[in-house]
Amino acid sequence: QTDDVADALNYKVITKKVIQHVEEGRFLLLEKLVADVLDICREHPSVTLARVTIDKPHALRFADSVSLSLEYQA
Repeated sequence: QTDDVADALNYKVITKKVIQHVEEGRFLLLEKLVADVLDICREHPSVTLARVTIDKPHALRFADSVSLSLEYQA
């Protein structure tokens, strides 16, 4: 609500946590990965709304991709 950088959400912090989680984990289900990423976003107290969509190209035969979205609102 202000123009002060100190008051802004630092997306880099969240992005680094997501990358680390994905690189260190093994996921059989797209649903689990999407839920985990949404939980990482929700950890930050400034996040009041988050929507996570993950796309898995060529997951199904005859389909370009499969994607799943989950949303959180405080």
